[in-house]
Amino acid sequence: MKQIIEVQVEGLPPFELEHEGEIGVLVEAIKAKSGFAEEIFVFEHDGELLAEIDIRERSVLQVVGHRCHEVHVEVGFEHHKEAHEFKPSATINRVLQWAVASKKFNLDPQQRSKANLMLPGADKPLDKALVLGQILQHPGCHLVLVLTLKDFTNG
Repeated sequence: MKQIIEVQVEGLPPFELEHEGEIGVLVEAIKAKSGFAEEIFVFEHDGELLAEIDIRERSVLQVVGHRCHEVHVEVGFEHHKEAHEFKPSATINRVLQWAVASKKFNLDPQQRSKANLMLPGADKPLDKALVLGQILQHPGCHLVLVLTLKDFTNG
């Protein structure tokens, strides 16, 4: 069965591929389209490596390709910093949920509802649907983010 694969790869706009076959063939097609000579890891969107899931079950599949297998994410809030490892396919929302759940930041429920993640020096929060692999450029598998409680609803 042919599948439509929606692909997000570091540094490139999203694109689609038609695929029919093994995961290895899909990985090579993504690698060729992205122009990377080195190894690339392909994950299900906000999930695990494709080798660990059955891609035949779906007619449409969203994937994230990246040269990092894991991303070391450091989140700062006030005078505290917390770090955790995520897949490049993890969404900003997944990282945010981890950050606000961290007992180190001591956020109450009202603060948690206002929380957003930003890149250092940015004036707008990151879209919660964005995947880490879209903002992290290789080399380097380390990303620094800032947790903010600023209200962005009024511009």
